[in-house]
Amino acid sequence: MSRRASYNAGRANEKTLSPKPRIVVVDDNENFANMVAAALSAENEVIVAYDGKQGLDQCLSRPADIMIADVGMPNMDGVAMLREMKKYPQLAAMPVIILTASHFNTVPRRKFEHDPQVRAILQKPCHLNDLSALVQSILEGRKPQLPPPSA
Repeated sequence: MSRRASYNAGRANEKTLSPKPRIVVVDDNENFANMVAAALSAENEVIVAYDGKQGLDQCLSRPADIMIADVGMPNMDGVAMLREMKKYPQLAAMPVIILTASHFNTVPRRKFEHDPQVRAILQKPCHLNDLSALVQSILEGRKPQLPPPSA
């Protein structure tokens, strides 16, 4: 069984505790994080964290079905947060969507593209409808249909 399949199978037992999928949004831009949370909250339980340390702590206290994370953040950036998540079996296969503004100038995109935990990489600004559809496809176990990259 793949890490992705085993993660989803393990989460199936927890779903009876919460009828809505749990999503952790990690972004230091409070306005953007809250906007994403509002867009996803009708069908999901959404928790917002404003840096990588808070995001990691939220997931350690109760793992999420999906994490949406920025790269450049204070205290612990997205790269360090993903590295830390791999140290915990309950988080090592959690699906992650990377959503960032311009940090691919300093962080190699290839690092994320080859990480099995990262299901998609989107550049800000993105359409919230596209993000919502992407989250839904990951929750349903389908291969995400990514919007074309912005120019």
